[in-house]
Amino acid sequence: MTKPPSIPVLRDVAVTLYEQRSPRFYGGIEEAMSIPEGRVVQGSGYRDVPLPIERTTTGGLLRRSSSIPTLEGRWLFGGPLWSHFGHFFTDCIHRLWPLIDSPKAYKGVVFLAVKGLENIRSDEQLAAAKPPPYLAELMGLLDLGKVNIQYIKEPTVIERLAVPPAGTGLHAPVEDYYRTCLRTYQDRITEKVSVHVKRAPEKLYLGRSHLLHKGGILGSSYWEAALVANGYYSATPEAMRLPLQLGHLLGAKTIVMDEGSAAHPTQVFDRIDGEFFMLPRRTGKNPFETMIGSRAKFTTLVERENIVTLPDRFGKTSSPAGLAVYRDPQKVFDDMAARGLVTGTFDPQAYRDAEDADLAVSKCRTPIIAHKRRKLLNEARLERP
Repeated sequence: MTKPPSIPVLRDVAVTLYEQRSPRFYGGIEEAMSIPEGRVVQGSGYRDVPLPIERTTTGGLLRRSSSIPTLEGRWLFGGPLWSHFGHFFTDCIHRLWPLIDSPKAYKGVVFLAVKGLENIRSDEQLAAAKPPPYLAELMGLLDLGKVNIQYIKEPTVIERLAVPPAGTGLHAPVEDYYRTCLRTYQDRITEKVSVHVKRAPEKLYLGRSHLLHKGGILGSSYWEAALVANGYYSATPEAMRLPLQLGHLLGAKTIVMDEGSAAHPTQVFDRIDGEFFMLPRRTGKNPFETMIGSRAKFTTLVERENIVTLPDRFGKTSSPAGLAVYRDPQKVFDDMAARGLVTGTFDPQAYRDAEDADLAVSKCRTPIIAHKRRKLLNEARLERP
């Protein structure tokens, strides 16, 4: 067993929320005291930019200066707390491992709010923001439900801040010491969701036909129907509590997924017995290949050259919320059939109808974006055998 790394402690350090200005996150631990352990991991580098933090504020009728708030005692640094379900599991939970053996060694965990994502974009939304409900659910499943959580939305000084390195992160490997922690997480979770594990469908499909406005595959409704016809249970994770989702992921033997956040809860596991097959929607380096592939058998069902990317609902062409079209869906079907995932024969007209229906429900901001999407779809169709 690899020994966990030492945990540096910063004294009288200032922290603040992160502000997302794509592709970076600005804020976190103040620049003057920033250390690698406190950075937001992405692959072999970082995706955050530490900034200076003023320790006094000026305001009020007389414009008097006052010190920013202080948290006394010893706290554990949890890093960013995103209001996005998938990124919660990829970026926000991998510094909790010191609590496994020493939950009472800290007054609690300090999480930093993130402005600029999902439903926290304005000052008003930030002021009203609270930790997402799945944080409390996960902490309870990990036997950490009594741990105090401080959700930081403004500059704050912390008397002592223990800053553990993240055990993994986006496009990053799982550190050896963190494997042992994940095994403990998995054991604790499995015990609590055992009834859901036993009742989990053997064949599970995690689709996005209901979320196409946030990104997905045109034709996903066709794949869903084909999988259901072959005995797959089509789940809607957004309508399921976290324990049920985790139970499904642990209990299913075969999981077919549209690329998306529904599979991200695997990040609290060490090893998964089920086999994953992914229908991708991006042509670039895919984080799931590392994140799930390091925990379970994992196969991407569509080659990158078979994918055409359409703009997202705001017109961005490099966004993870974009749409995808497959140039040769017949090949995708035949490959899936060879693996036993679907049966029967491919119906090109039914697939075109599914693409058109999916495009119709994929809302976008302007007619110009809609026209570009339709144009790219038609061009992809012209390339089909």
